[in-house]
Amino acid sequence: MASGVTLAALAVGAVWLAAMSSGTLWHLAPPSPVPSPLPAAVPSPLAPDSAVLACPILEASGVEEPAGWLGAAAAATLCERARVLLGGSTARTLVPAELLSIPRPHADAYPVDPYAGPEARVRSLEAARRRAAAYVDGTVVLEPSRSFRLTLALRAADGSELASSVGRASALYEAVRNAMDPWVAAGLLPKAPRLDEAVADFSRARTVDAALDALDLTLAMTHNAGGLRQECARFEARGGGLAEMGPGERFRCAYTLGEPAPEVALPPASAAPSPGELAGRARVDLMMRRAVDPSVMAELQGLYDREPSAWGRSILATTISCLLPSPEDERGTEMKTRAMEMAFSAVQAEPKNPIGEWCAPWVQLVAVTHGTRSAVSALQGMRAWMPWEAYGWLFEDVEPGKAEPPGQEARKRALTFARRAYVLSPLDMNVTDTLVDRLLQDGARQEARGVALAVARGSHAPHKVGSELLLVRVDASEARIGAALERARRAMVISPDDSGFVRVQRLQIAWRALELALVLGREREVADLIIARFLDAGSPPLEGTHFSVPLHIAAVCARASREVSRGCFGRLRPLRARFPEGELPNTEDFITGAERYARGDTMGAALAWRPLLQEPGPFVEVLGDAMVATYERTGAPEEARLLEEAIPDDSQALNGASLKTVREAERAARRGDRERAVELAQRVIRAWSVADAPIPAVESMRRLVAKLEYRSR
Repeated sequence: MASGVTLAALAVGAVWLAAMSSGTLWHLAPPSPVPSPLPAAVPSPLAPDSAVLACPILEASGVEEPAGWLGAAAAATLCERARVLLGGSTARTLVPAELLSIPRPHADAYPVDPYAGPEARVRSLEAARRRAAAYVDGTVVLEPSRSFRLTLALRAADGSELASSVGRASALYEAVRNAMDPWVAAGLLPKAPRLDEAVADFSRARTVDAALDALDLTLAMTHNAGGLRQECARFEARGGGLAEMGPGERFRCAYTLGEPAPEVALPPASAAPSPGELAGRARVDLMMRRAVDPSVMAELQGLYDREPSAWGRSILATTISCLLPSPEDERGTEMKTRAMEMAFSAVQAEPKNPIGEWCAPWVQLVAVTHGTRSAVSALQGMRAWMPWEAYGWLFEDVEPGKAEPPGQEARKRALTFARRAYVLSPLDMNVTDTLVDRLLQDGARQEARGVALAVARGSHAPHKVGSELLLVRVDASEARIGAALERARRAMVISPDDSGFVRVQRLQIAWRALELALVLGREREVADLIIARFLDAGSPPLEGTHFSVPLHIAAVCARASREVSRGCFGRLRPLRARFPEGELPNTEDFITGAERYARGDTMGAALAWRPLLQEPGPFVEVLGDAMVATYERTGAPEEARLLEEAIPDDSQALNGASLKTVREAERAARRGDRERAVELAQRVIRAWSVADAPIPAVESMRRLVAKLEYRSR
């Protein structure tokens, strides 16, 4: 995911130290000097094909405590690279999750923060000595310059040191690579002469070096700290060996960097393609062309049913899951359920598998379970098994339909985890957007502004555009709502030079503009403008590689003036076929309800939205007020209450009040709770009477207070 996420269900759509509050630019660390090869005095204990390397949790510092997660992330990154060097089989390495006997999928629950306690490192070291021929020990430090420094020792099972090394870089994976290189050169971490047969086929790599280059590129995207362009160039210069995945990775680099898609051609398909070739070509077609061939889908399913290797089943299952959701399929809900089942099957078959690009197993599972009752266990499992993956720390693990909003402890944990994602990937714009959101919820406006300004000094187009998106948020949090709307209107203009993820960002800015326009009572004006810029004939094509795109467009259509709305929904449906990987379950029901709501069919909207009531989260985030009003008007107060409770409280993002606050004040007044109604109304008045533009809700709340005070005399 370029962002990625959120994700198929997230599919669309890449934190933090307390010390980051200054918003300092994330400096690129000078690379570690090229190390001299170590003398290989004795044969490596890892030379036998059955020998296992263990990667226990490293001692970590330089980040907010508890820091065990960073020690686990560095160790798991090292073990993942070592797995490829040793031939690719997952049996050759033991990652922290295995050393701590963390359950394989599907567990109903995982530890919330599995590497937090000091005993976790001790236990992982003890298990490493018992279960492996060799293990890695040492420290990982995030230095004040924002570079990682790893000081490592490779030890035999008896604890004797075989070699030591130091690696330093701005990206964690690169620091790990720099520390590992001397061991590889000395033969202490022996490079296998060939790849495991299944790994070779499904990674599409002909050699160990090619597979390692592909893995490093994946790691560079999830550890986006400023060196992604260089890693993409390194991948290109080292020359392929990845069949159709080579062109696919060139496309992914351009997309993530916000550059025009390169002219790439896939090599001719084999007369009798292997399972890995068929799956790889299917993912590349989806990524580059938004194309899904139904006949290929059927063939992939048959291959999955017959595949003997766990690695192959994992790749086939995640590929099928990524291809399955299609808005044109009459069995859309059934297919999305199947997509979830196949994503679960992918991580169950091999929880250590990082292969699949935007369809990688854990990322795909988090995407398709977003907003469902399986979301919590999926996220917790991802953090346990892939602590190096920034997106695992980024997303919130909130149960859908909770009767109470997240408490203070949960909000604090969400901010802490977002800071972790930022530590790993400070220049991923999905990461920075989520971090700023949580900082604003916590009232940390200046830290949020510092992050936004630091991002602007990044070297790629997504950083410049993303900074504007973040500054819109910060302006609005300081009651500069009119100024924020004008900034958003300027920044949502699509440039002819915009490509890839930058077009997703322009739509995100447009969505923020609509949210602000709702507060200012100008939603129809701004919705019409968004439709003219993004959907009218001649507009640049939308990017649908994020699950929020179809939801946001449907909500924009519903907010527009009557005639514009009708045309907008007419254009939305054929557009959805262009981003099949960007939809959540029940997206069709949501869009149908939004269209009925827009044309005044309240009963029809309520009927269409009923399947969303069990797991309403992603839908109320974009059209919650309309959904609540629909059920209130149709005499369904319990449904309205359930939806209202699921709407996130974003009052801190708007200087302490929100439209949810306004609705709650009105509802309290209707049920006769004068004290609560006045308290909420006064909160709105205090927050928004100082705004830089008139807000209709201020006057309506003043009238409500006057009315309630008059009645109490």
